[in-house]
Amino acid sequence: MFAVNGFHCGRAQQSLFHDLSAAVCIVSRQSLHRSKKTTKMRNLRCGVLAIALLAHRVVGTASFSWLEPPPSTAVSNKETIPSLKISCSDKKTSDILQLDITAVSQTISAQLANGFATFTPFVLTRPGNQNISVILNGVPVLVAHIYVVPDTVDIGYLSYLDGDPTWSDLSLPPLILADVLNEGNQMIPNTTVKMHAYASDCSALVASKSLFQMLQAVEVVAIQGTDCSAPALVITPMTSAFGIPLISGDAGNAQLSNKNAYPMFMRTNPGGNFEALTLISLISYFKWPQIAVVTFTMFPLDDFFYSNLYQQNIFKSSQHRLKVLACGLLHMFGHLSFITLPANTNADLLSQIADRVNNDTYLIDRGLSTHNLLDRTHPTTGNGLIANGVAQDLDATLTIFYGLKSLISKRLDITGQTLFDEMLKQDFTGFSGRMRFDTNGDAYASATAGAMALNGTFQSIGTLRPINGSTLYTLDLSSTSSFEWPGGAPFESVPLAFKSVTACPVGFGRYLVGPVYSCIACPRGTYNWMSNNTDICSVSI
Repeated sequence: MFAVNGFHCGRAQQSLFHDLSAAVCIVSRQSLHRSKKTTKMRNLRCGVLAIALLAHRVVGTASFSWLEPPPSTAVSNKETIPSLKISCSDKKTSDILQLDITAVSQTISAQLANGFATFTPFVLTRPGNQNISVILNGVPVLVAHIYVVPDTVDIGYLSYLDGDPTWSDLSLPPLILADVLNEGNQMIPNTTVKMHAYASDCSALVASKSLFQMLQAVEVVAIQGTDCSAPALVITPMTSAFGIPLISGDAGNAQLSNKNAYPMFMRTNPGGNFEALTLISLISYFKWPQIAVVTFTMFPLDDFFYSNLYQQNIFKSSQHRLKVLACGLLHMFGHLSFITLPANTNADLLSQIADRVNNDTYLIDRGLSTHNLLDRTHPTTGNGLIANGVAQDLDATLTIFYGLKSLISKRLDITGQTLFDEMLKQDFTGFSGRMRFDTNGDAYASATAGAMALNGTFQSIGTLRPINGSTLYTLDLSSTSSFEWPGGAPFESVPLAFKSVTACPVGFGRYLVGPVYSCIACPRGTYNWMSNNTDICSVSI
């Protein structure tokens, strides 16, 4: 029961109170000295006595209470709140009461009769926390608190929607996972999460345009995306400015860990620095005295990679001092590959997603036939989805759902900031294993499997596992790791990782880089027009 004592019901008694206050003031004035010095004291004393009388009157006057109070929780922002009944201990008054509701603009009134008043039913149109106050003569006499569970929550999705089947294989599963989690509200009771998909196509320009189209069309509380680092670097300051968190399963650029520049960004991968630490751990394990550094523009790891090579001081003795032989701009396909180990979790959800990926009718009815999303690899299975590398994208979807579920269960208002804060706290079993986040919003790394390209095929060499309390990883060689490096050298020896190229295509020259010849783009002012060029670029332009 809600009750507020001391709010008087009758106008006549209120008038009597004012008369008594005035009388006390008159008596007090006559009892004080008539000097100018005591004039202020007379006024003050009058006020003090009036306040004291009010306090006494509050305790002794009638009270209001709920006979039928509002519910503490409404399971939908479309739910009708039934008639609310109020009682007043003064049975004679006929005052008009008003109901003030945070989410209802109209005024609801009820007249007291025989100490009772009944308000007509109403609908709370806004989800979240709100107060319901009963007002008498501009003063609240009863206050109740209610939490309205949202009927729907809107989130955005920025992904590659206009590519070949490889991109559709990555873009479709999160959209379908949202549908699966919404069926029967199995993730969040009474709430449906609507995911609105827009193209980003690994382009900062496309993603920026889609972002503003999305924000004009719907009020989203979070966005999943983007599919690459470049658009994430551009649009995250925009989404942060609007107070909307952005979570990605793909963007790995290490700069996105900077919370000063990207305050509301998080990701379900450990970031590009993890890749650099993977390489450092491998170098440390084999104690290679010299390496050739291969870089490319998609993932700028070089600053972090170089600084950590020396900060870790992984080579203690002079004979194992690291020497960087070469640094060039080459293609991204090398001799070594690492992939996240499949966690073999959430098998039932994976099976449901795969069934829908294989179902043309479902995709068309769902409205997913637009763009090139029907042009996907199918039939597929749950394991096939994981093999395509979609686990971390699905984990991003799960993170949003778990964050929303947590806010609603705690009866907290859903805003971009509260959702971002709650998402950072999540610790759950995702599709790529245990999913939890550091203070930068980066997911903690999982174990990764390594494979070495030997004679055109990949052979497993072992597993990299995080070392507790360290940024490095330990390499556990597999039982079948008695391999030889290209060129015939045993793995304990220095690997001959790169061989000299014999000729270079148009636009590239053949340059000696360290101990090997490599194809390097022609420097400014020169060019090569030959398709089988064996020399440096020499034609002046």
